[in-house]
Amino acid sequence: MASRNLSAAIVSAVVGSLAAFITCLVLFFFVFKPSSPVDARPSSEPGIPSATAAEKIPNPDIDPKDVRSVSIRTVYKGYFEPGDRCAKTYNEYFGNSDGSFSPSSPCSLSLKFDKNGNAGRSIEIRRWNKSGGMQTVEKTESTSTITPEQFGTLVKSIVGNTAFKAWRQGTMINVSNCSITVEYPGGTKTPMSNVDETTTEFLPMIDAFKQLEKKISWKTV
Repeated sequence: MASRNLSAAIVSAVVGSLAAFITCLVLFFFVFKPSSPVDARPSSEPGIPSATAAEKIPNPDIDPKDVRSVSIRTVYKGYFEPGDRCAKTYNEYFGNSDGSFSPSSPCSLSLKFDKNGNAGRSIEIRRWNKSGGMQTVEKTESTSTITPEQFGTLVKSIVGNTAFKAWRQGTMINVSNCSITVEYPGGTKTPMSNVDETTTEFLPMIDAFKQLEKKISWKTV
């Protein structure tokens, strides 16, 4: 009888110990288990680039004596003299029947002056064609020459301009009716603007081109 009671006690103890052990395991793995350490290293998975410091866009000063050429391309109607047909907006020039509307001139003017004294001018008139988009309907090209002094004066007016100096390479704007390009040994710099009567910083550059264009004699080619 005593032996039977001892066996029962041993079995109860074993079962109780086993139950306690299982309970501890459950608590450890599902309740008190510590969270995994966070990997602080940048992810190397494809498609997840690691953060890098933004590089400053270079904006070097350009010495006027290093400039090889300067040019302008514009459809700003205010460039042209009052009464000139190109001083009209697209709709003032062609009317409203084309289905195209623009406050800019239909005339695209390109002027280029270089250090060797060469001058070139192109005026291209473009009209909307419903079957093929904008198409050139008239184009006039002219050439001329300028003196080193005239070129130097124009260059200083451009590279010394506040708007030109502030322009950083790679800048993009949604709408532009004028761009000015300066070529120098380091490449080119082309500030752009949607010019009107209020863009007081950009307008002096346009006027510098305009005044030089009027001073020289052009020959149609």
